[in-house]
Amino acid sequence: MRYLLYIFFCLPTIALTQHLIVTTSSQKVGSNFVCENSLGGSKDYGRFTFCWDNITVPAGDGTAAGNRFANQSLQLAIEESPSMVINDPIDKQRLMFSVIPRNPVTFPSAPYNYRAEIIQNPWLANLPDGSEEWYAYEVTFPTDYVPDKSQSWSMMQHKSTDWYSDLYDPNDPIWIREKRTTPVLSLHLSKQGYIGSSGGEITILNFADKPLPSYADQTDQADRFLTGVFPKAGQSYRIVQHIIHSVHDNVGLWEVWIDGNLVYSQQRKTLYPEVPQSGNFKVGVYMPYWRTETGVSNSESFGVYKMELYMGPLKVIRKRPSDPDYLSDEFNYMCEIFK
Repeated sequence: MRYLLYIFFCLPTIALTQHLIVTTSSQKVGSNFVCENSLGGSKDYGRFTFCWDNITVPAGDGTAAGNRFANQSLQLAIEESPSMVINDPIDKQRLMFSVIPRNPVTFPSAPYNYRAEIIQNPWLANLPDGSEEWYAYEVTFPTDYVPDKSQSWSMMQHKSTDWYSDLYDPNDPIWIREKRTTPVLSLHLSKQGYIGSSGGEITILNFADKPLPSYADQTDQADRFLTGVFPKAGQSYRIVQHIIHSVHDNVGLWEVWIDGNLVYSQQRKTLYPEVPQSGNFKVGVYMPYWRTETGVSNSESFGVYKMELYMGPLKVIRKRPSDPDYLSDEFNYMCEIFK
């Protein structure tokens, strides 16, 4: 793993995989970048940019149709109220995700608000094995941010399916899929004590090797990695991700840069073997334990009464294994999105 210093430049870094060795060149980024929309959905291949000053986010009404926007390429995931994701009224180039659990709920599948995310549409992308993706975006924590050390929460997820079953049956393949609704890849803000973290630390989770309850072999080889990055109030963090979705250890790859530092680079499977499709990208604020009074009260004991996050323009690349530029280095190109 290589580490680099990032201030105003994307400095040289080397990304190592079994497939190739690519070296990026120095390039100043952001100073002359003009954000122009190039929209695409979760099943589209190519290069896409989402500039929030030219995209109107709907309030959302709890229905799939009412939550879609950006030419149907994006969709809100909000629970349990409208206007939990909005265009930032101060900085037009940002989105604001706001979850205030005790605000009145409108779509009461749970008694508290707990989710404010955007996802790529259509939701079940079902990208084939070997599909390659790059993502770049900047997140900013508000000036009154307080880390929630009572629970881990997600600011990015890659899910492989969204199938559900009401009854437990270890012999039922539908139940297998239900158990695999847990995101296979995610960026969490860890709770206190999680794999040794003091809490509020960006944590990388790859659950592709996490066993199902019905497996005889319960060896848990899921990858849980502490980045050493503890977001602070009022601070921004530039995130670049490179993913090759695969059920094969010699093909799958996940690399994460935070502020130019290559904090994680692992070649291993990135999809659940039972559900070999992915591409369902979500970003925002997901507080899973705020579905209950206990979860909300535990957060309040740490002085956390809301969770908010801002996000700058989003850049996405999606490639097929047959594309001529498959596996080519895109790091500096992705960095252009940053102001």
